[in-house]
Amino acid sequence: MWDNLVRMDYEGVSILNASESLRDSLISQQSGLLAAEIEILKPDVCLFFSGPYYDDFINAAFPGCEFSSCGALPERELARVTATASVLPVASFRTYHPNFLRRGNRWSYIETVRTLLQDLLEP
Repeated sequence: MWDNLVRMDYEGVSILNASESLRDSLISQQSGLLAAEIEILKPDVCLFFSGPYYDDFINAAFPGCEFSSCGALPERELARVTATASVLPVASFRTYHPNFLRRGNRWSYIETVRTLLQDLLEP
């Protein structure tokens, strides 16, 4: 399943470029939606292709979540996302958007995620 962390913009402007009050309002309007979708779908894996600038939005959807480094890559570039008492699956990660990965010659991050998933999900 593909879903959007932020389902709207304002007059074609990225939520990151909106005023703080507008950003807070948009987050408030969709509060609980992403967590409810994940709770219904019960995925084994959740990949946030959002980059670190959207970590506040992930934290708003899953309060108390933490981002931690995945080995050799900096946390900013690839992070494991964990949240206690959350519907977020154990295998949850955040990295950059696929276009950024491709343009930045970082497509190998997908292979790193695949390896991490194998380690987490294999019996």
